[in-house]
Amino acid sequence: MGGALNKYLGSRGELPETSMIAMVPMTLRGEDKGGDRGNQVGFTMMPVYSEIADPLERLNAISGSAETSKRVTDAVGKEMARDLLEVLPAPVSETLLRNVKLPGIGLVVSNVRGPDVPLYMAGARLVNYAPISIAVDGMGLNVTSFSYAGTMWICAVSCREMLPDPAFFADCLRESFAELKAAAEQHAARAAAPAPRARRAGTRASLRVGDARPAGRRRKATARPRG
Repeated sequence: MGGALNKYLGSRGELPETSMIAMVPMTLRGEDKGGDRGNQVGFTMMPVYSEIADPLERLNAISGSAETSKRVTDAVGKEMARDLLEVLPAPVSETLLRNVKLPGIGLVVSNVRGPDVPLYMAGARLVNYAPISIAVDGMGLNVTSFSYAGTMWICAVSCREMLPDPAFFADCLRESFAELKAAAEQHAARAAAPAPRARRAGTRASLRVGDARPAGRRRKATARPRG
C-alpha cells in the first residue's frame, strides 16, 4: 500500500512528508476458529511508509514496524481496542474513531487467509473471490486482500471525495508491486552471486623493453681507457 500511495499522492502533489498510518484488523479467536461465535476482531496501527519511494527500503521499514507493533499489541492485549469500543457508548466511540487522527489520510488494510484448495457448489467451481469491504467514516480507503487456491485477490474501496480515482490507484498498486518484485529479484541475484576472488599477494617480475633478449646473449659493456 505504501508504494501505491506514494505514486498516487505524489502524482497529485499531495504526498505527506510523514508516513500514513493504517488501521490493521486482526482476529481475536486464537487457534480455535470453529463454532458460531461471529467475528471477533481487534485492530492495531501500522505505518505504511508512504513517503519512501525505494521499494526495498520501504519493505524493511514496514517489517521492522510490524515486529514492534506485534510486541506492543501483545503487551497491552489484543482485546483492549475491541473491549474499549464495546464498553463506550456509541456516540463516544464514533467520535473517538472520527477525531483521533494520525498523520496523513486514514486507511484500513486487512488480509484474510482463505482456503488453499478450490471450492465447489453443485459441481460448479468457485473461480475467484472479491473481498469487498467498506470505507469507514473519516478514512477514505479500505484495502482488503483474500487468498484463495494459491491466488491473492485485492480489492480497494475508496471515498470519492478523499480518493476520487480508484482506477488510477489500482494502476499505482500494480506498478508498485512490479517494482518491488524486480527489486527483490535483483537483491536475490546479487546475494547468490559468488564473491570476487581476492588477488594473491606477491610481486610480479617485469622486463624492460631493452632487456627483452635472453640474458645469455646480452652484450657486456666494457670501459676503454682514453688517451
